[in-house]
Order: sequence, then C-alpha cells, then structure tokens
Amino acid sequence: MPGVELLPEVQKSRGAYYTDPVVAAFLVRWAARSSADRILEPCFGGGVFRRAAIERMAALGGDPRTSVVAVEMDPETHRAIHCGSVGRELAAAALLEGTSSR
Repeated sequence: MPGVELLPEVQKSRGAYYTDPVVAAFLVRWAARSSADRILEPCFGGGVFRRAAIERMAALGGDPRTSVVAVEMDPETHRAIHCGSVGRELAAAALLEGTSSR
C-alpha cells in the first residue's frame, strides 16, 4: 500500500522527498539488527520508513509499539497519515505531531 502522495508543487514547497519502499526496507534492514534496537523516524511523511521499521522490528521479534517512534512536523501530513488507512495500518508505532517555531 503506498503512503500519502502530495502534489509535486506541494512537495517542492515543503522540501518533501518520498523514498521508494524498496530503498526504505533495505536501509531499515541495515540499521536495525536486534529486537532491542529502537528506531526514530524524525519526519515520517508518507510513512514508508515507518512501515519498513514496523515490519523489521516485528520480524526481529521486537514490539514496534515500543521500539518505533515517528514524528511529523507538517500538521496536514500528520492528519492524513494518522486518520487515514495508512495510520490504521501503522498504528503499531507511536505517532507524534511535532511543533515548529514558525
């Protein structure tokens, strides 16, 4: 299931870049090697890294609810993920809406 996709002009204005799921899965497999590892996704955007992290921690026998934390600064993106089907699918991870000094 794909993550949230923004219009190209919105992506550009936010500096958003959405990673291919295959690349995200590869990087998470490389980084997370033990069920005791903890993963912080500092800007979850479309949820691709978060999904890969949840799947990886579960495969290692860990608990994604305590080992994966994801933060998103953009309120619209956070709402779209948190309230949409992707949010329900990824409910295993802690979802945090960040704040900015803007």
